[in-house]
Amino acid sequence: MSEGYNGYSNYQTWNVVLWIFNEESLYRYWMERKIYGNLPDELQLWAEENTPVVTGLYADLLGYALGMVDWHEVATAIREAD
Repeated sequence: MSEGYNGYSNYQTWNVVLWIFNEESLYRYWMERKIYGNLPDELQLWAEENTPVVTGLYADLLGYALGMVDWHEVATAIREAD
């Protein structure tokens, strides 16, 4: 059983949270969006829509990594932020 990564369920989830909280434009955007709609679904859709077009090995790796993200956990981190 996995022990998680830096307080999150896995590396992929932690990495998404890290980018959102360290990229000012992303942080501001999600702080404004956190009170609207279904945040986990919005986050996943945002990631899918902004995924670069890649093929072959890179498509498989990127798809796998994004599939491992716990979007509910990302949403919780955003909602709990100041």
